[in-house]
Amino acid sequence: MTSGMDCEVNRGLIPLKIYFFTYLAGLACIVPYLPVFGYALGFTAGELGVIYGILPFVGLLSKPLVGIVADKLNAHRLVLLIAVIIQCVFTFLVFFLPAMPVDPPGRAAVHFTCNPDGSWLGLNGSSDLVFCTKGTGNGAGMEYASVQCTFTDYQYAFNILDISPDAPRPLQFVPERNSSFPSSGGSYPVNIIHDKETKRCDGSLQSDNCSAVLCNAAEANKNFVRFTYQFWLFLIVMTIGRVGFTAAYTMGDSVAFDIIGQQKKAVSYGTQRVFGSIGWAVAAVLVGLLMNNFSERSPEASELDYRPAFYGFVVFLSCAIITAWFLRPSVDIHSSQVVRNVFRLFADFEFLVFSAATFFVGMCTGLLYAFLFLYLMELSAAPALMGLSQLAECAGEVPFMFLSQWLIARMGHHGVMVLALGSFCLRYIAYSLLTHYSWWALVLELLHGPGFGLFYANMATFAYAKSPPGGVATMQGVLGGIYDGFGIALGGLIGGTVYGTYGGRAAWRAFGIGSGIVCLLYIGVTLILQRRKRQQRLKDAVVATTNGAVIGDPSIISSSAIDGYETGYATPIPPDTPSEKERLTA
Repeated sequence: MTSGMDCEVNRGLIPLKIYFFTYLAGLACIVPYLPVFGYALGFTAGELGVIYGILPFVGLLSKPLVGIVADKLNAHRLVLLIAVIIQCVFTFLVFFLPAMPVDPPGRAAVHFTCNPDGSWLGLNGSSDLVFCTKGTGNGAGMEYASVQCTFTDYQYAFNILDISPDAPRPLQFVPERNSSFPSSGGSYPVNIIHDKETKRCDGSLQSDNCSAVLCNAAEANKNFVRFTYQFWLFLIVMTIGRVGFTAAYTMGDSVAFDIIGQQKKAVSYGTQRVFGSIGWAVAAVLVGLLMNNFSERSPEASELDYRPAFYGFVVFLSCAIITAWFLRPSVDIHSSQVVRNVFRLFADFEFLVFSAATFFVGMCTGLLYAFLFLYLMELSAAPALMGLSQLAECAGEVPFMFLSQWLIARMGHHGVMVLALGSFCLRYIAYSLLTHYSWWALVLELLHGPGFGLFYANMATFAYAKSPPGGVATMQGVLGGIYDGFGIALGGLIGGTVYGTYGGRAAWRAFGIGSGIVCLLYIGVTLILQRRKRQQRLKDAVVATTNGAVIGDPSIISSSAIDGYETGYATPIPPDTPSEKERLTA
């Protein structure tokens, strides 16, 4: 056997592959289920929206700060180990947090008044009880309010309401609009329902002796937020875990680029990161099947058993911690002006445009992370099918991640960004049209390939290409903070508000349409940008000199030569990934 075969395994990259596999497998076990677990603990959509709106802002600060510290101290592997340990410990603690208090429906004293102009119910005193609701809308989605009233003269009441005393049925009341009772005093307009017919009073009728079974505000309003100690405890533990998560993500990519740069042969980031996608797929299917099996054995058949998700997370992340110890990044890269060099890039218009698109992709991802599984539950998806949705996502992600360098070389960073925005547009609008989640709907999850797999490789390589010497971790942290911090933060916050107010269908449709609009705007802006850059490169080439002589003129300069200067659409990317040391000495 020839020792120099091209298929020889690069042993120096094996720990990196294993790290990506185990770390992403651990995330697949827990990340999709955390919002659903929070819902099972009794948190409303509004409360989850607040929590998931705050958490990414932690990443917005922690990602660049961790990157700066790692670059300054040149301690990338140590910071990575600490980050993964923090994430593992505090995310696992979520499993042991107390549930939100659940108050049963209460009975409140109310008064009833009606006349030919309308009908009203009002509270006798103050209360935090409101009408029970099934959804939103002007009364159409409301449950009936159960009200019992005592009238001084029942015969008079029957005549006023045009009800036969021979077959009396309970009166029911439906709110005219989706709102709560006044907190104290006042009246609330209602429709009177008797035997499925709407009744109106032919005269004046009232009773101050009524009793109504109503709901607590958290049950009636999905946007209701209760700042209990359970809420704060959940937020604090999730926040610390989030710091570890964002730091580990940033440092993982930085260490990967560093190790790749040390290789003698050309190696692409995507061919290493793709093992993370494979790990995600394997763990997602495994955990989905285990949860389905454990839930069927649970005494409460309607509830999910989350033990496989949390225990699987700990097992895989423990393996990732062990593997991270064997990663060997370089130890001789220093720069005294890392922060200044990185933040100078904000004067680069192309970097700002790319960052703005990255922010919006982050918003779309925030909605996906926070509410996809909740939406699938509303569409009656089985736990096994929810797990397979993750497998389908990875099936689309793996080829795009593996071919990311080839695709970026031919489409350019901007072309890949357009593809990512377009995939979110198509995927989310399709989500909004689903009436139930069946096997064929798994096809939609394949769009996760360009939406995340290719996009993430594009973002990471763009950050690496733009990073100054000694500032790879800082640059990854800055752009990652825009995506994972600012973008995902607002996506979770705005998505939670829209989801709680108008429902999941409206949230997916709004974000899908927004993605389409941003995609078109991005195409227009970047094409103008590339045209101006092309004109400037042409102008510079005409006046360029070699040994004092002018070379070329516009008529003899080929378009391919000009394209070689571009950094946007159809950018030629060199086959090699230069090491940080080579960039410093270049």
